[in-house]
Order: sequence, then structure tokens, then C-alpha cells
Amino acid sequence: MSLPITIALFAALAQSGEPAAPKLILVATHPALGSIAKQVGGERVEVTNITRPTWDIHSVEAKPSVFAHLSNADVFVHTGLDLELWADPALKGSRNRKIARGEPGNIDASQGVKLLQIPENPSRREGDVHIYGNPHYWMDPLNALTISTNIAAGLAAVDPGSARLYLENSNAFQADLKDRLKTWLRRAIPRKNSQMVVYHDSFPYFCRRFGFRVADTLEPKPRIPPTQQHLLSVIETIESRQVPVLVREPFHDRDATDFVAERTGAKVVTLGTMPGFAPGTETYQDLIEYDLDTFLGAIP
Repeated sequence: MSLPITIALFAALAQSGEPAAPKLILVATHPALGSIAKQVGGERVEVTNITRPTWDIHSVEAKPSVFAHLSNADVFVHTGLDLELWADPALKGSRNRKIARGEPGNIDASQGVKLLQIPENPSRREGDVHIYGNPHYWMDPLNALTISTNIAAGLAAVDPGSARLYLENSNAFQADLKDRLKTWLRRAIPRKNSQMVVYHDSFPYFCRRFGFRVADTLEPKPRIPPTQQHLLSVIETIESRQVPVLVREPFHDRDATDFVAERTGAKVVTLGTMPGFAPGTETYQDLIEYDLDTFLGAIP
């Protein structure tokens, strides 16, 4: 736990004898953050997610329904970085000062996370490049520990009367996740360096944690649809490196993955980055376990 967050938490704990405030309305940009926030906030928060589990988070727009959710929020939890480009216009449109940037009710979950794939010379000519690094950092369970700490500190700042509860819930979430991670790693270690080809580069943090490798992407550039020429290049990669698994997310084009699978024999699996995208993935922990089980089960 970083020093500023520790100070914020214990400063809030000093005031925890105050009467509890009404239940907080917490709006998260997506279900992964919403799941962690619910576990940290417990019965003190009412959680709403802007995006649904099977949506492409890159394609969200600041519609009137988004403004409506944010206008009533006490807390806004977001990925930060440049994943949610709709967030700033939506915050402005909500006219809710409590969750504006720089206010206690605005929680940037990325604080303290070490990012991967930070481009040296970012250019939109290279597709939908994320200038701060790959934003799918919650797919590493160790980063989820940092996220829970950030959320606990933010909730304590907004609701100091319940600060002890948030700290205890965050500690419980982290203890549970660490125990699960030990089991997950024991299962993954025998398949270390197993390779996958992904449709979109959503899994570098997941692969780093569990020792897997991304051999190639079906998108020639981030969020640029696959071309025939590029798919032929991917087929060559799969054949030369004997990659056994193709990974798509629920909203990706099946035609591209099926085309490559038919010509290589690689097995297509659907993994998710959001709890709730498939049966049995209701919580963040369920999501990671499902993805790991599915990938390991697809390796010959």
C-alpha cells in the first residue's frame, strides 16, 4: 500500500466514530471495477456500471443515459488513462461537482499501477493507440489489489464514518485474491510459455501474470479490422510457432477467428475482461478463474 493512500485511509479512520451517511451511489465505468467496488464498499454502496459485460468498452459513447447516472452519483470509479475517452465529456455534462476530476468522489483506479506497452512515439496512424500504455491492467490479479486499495481510500475520503469498514473489506478482498492466486499459479506453471493469438490485445497483463505468451493479434493495428493479408500473416505465425489457441472476446467478429482456425487447426475460445460476460463469472475472481480454466482447457 503506498504512503499517500495509507495516510488517507488512517486519517479517515480517525473520524470513523461519526454516524454513517446514507448509502453511497457509486458509478463504475465497467463491471470489473464495479465488482471490486462492490466487494470493498459492501452494504454501504449501491453500484451501477456504465457498460455491460459483453460490450466493447472502447466503443462507449456519452449518451444522455450516462449523464443521468453520473448526475446522481456520489462516487465515480474509472480506469483512468485514455481508455474511457467519453468520461470527461460525460462528467462535464452531468454537472455533478462531487465526482469531477480532482474531487474525492472521482477515483482513478490506475493510480500506482505499473503499465505495460507504453509507446515511445504514439501516433493515431498506428490505430487506436493508448498513449499511456495498455489500459487492461485489471486483468492481472496483483493489479486488482492496487485497485481495491484505491477504491477503499476514495470511499473513505467521501464517507469517513465507514472508513474502517472499507479498509476491512479491502483487506478481505485482497486476502481472498492472494489465496486464489496461489492456486491459479500452481495450475498455470506447468503450462508456462503456452501461446495464444488474440483478436485484440486485451490480455498482456493476464499473460504476464500466468506466464503465457501472445504470439500475434488478428487486428493489424489496435481496433483496425483484420484484413485478408494480415490474416494470412497470422496463419503463418500460428503454423510456424505451433500456436494452439485463438482468443476472441464476446463482441469480436467470428468470421475472422473461424477463418484462421479452419486453416490452422487452432482452437477458438471466448475469454472476457468483464465479470458477467458468461455464466459463472459474476465476480472479478470468477472472471479470472473462468479465463484461466478456459485457456488451460484449450491447450492440447
